Amino acid sequence: MQVVADALHYFGQQFCDPIQILSMAESLGISLYCLNFSFDRIKSVTPLQALQDHRLNKLFVALTDQLR
Repeated sequence: MQVVADALHYFGQQFCDPIQILSMAESLGISLYCLNFSFDRIKSVTPLQALQDHRLNKLFVALTDQLR
């Protein structure tokens, strides 16, 4: 569970930058296999799907804030 939490935190910090999943795993000190396995077990998605979801949520918040 900590692996997923660390990855989600990484997404938040690097939101505007291009994120390579392998590079993210390396910077978190884990293997790509461990990252993929953790996301599959905890969230039932791949890390890339979780990143896309994170970015879409940020975009939705930004758009709804502009409408106010």
